[in-house]
Amino acid sequence: MNIALGTIAKDTFAILDWFAKAGGSLQRLRTDYIPVYWSHIEDRSVPLELSAARGWLPYTCLQLRHTYLRPRPLTRLAEAGHVLATDETLEYVRAKPDVTLWAYNTLTAGACTQTDRPPEIYHHPGTTRRLAVPREVAAEVGAAC
Repeated sequence: MNIALGTIAKDTFAILDWFAKAGGSLQRLRTDYIPVYWSHIEDRSVPLELSAARGWLPYTCLQLRHTYLRPRPLTRLAEAGHVLATDETLEYVRAKPDVTLWAYNTLTAGACTQTDRPPEIYHHPGTTRRLAVPREVAAEVGAAC
């Protein structure tokens, strides 16, 4: 019973803290609404049913790392907090018109234009093949690549 009461108290304080912070943001932004509520990462410890029961809206935006280059299979990004958009993610976004993918690190730290730049996880024959295409097009049009 104490665990449940502790959880309720913790949730209540967290919600009150969120409202206080949101209210401050609204004042600073001189607006009265929040068009997108941003959750930096998905919290799978909270069941979707609980989120729905609390009246929380489903996610409408995903921010994931995505690039033309693909890492070697079964490798992890050096940046622990970064999550790659997978083929499954891309298919999900295509099937859900109300969900938008916001991609970041699309240039892979200059890997597309500087041969010394691809991070280790991108060192494989697929990267060589993928980079050949934009470099060939750049050469045809006289652009640097």
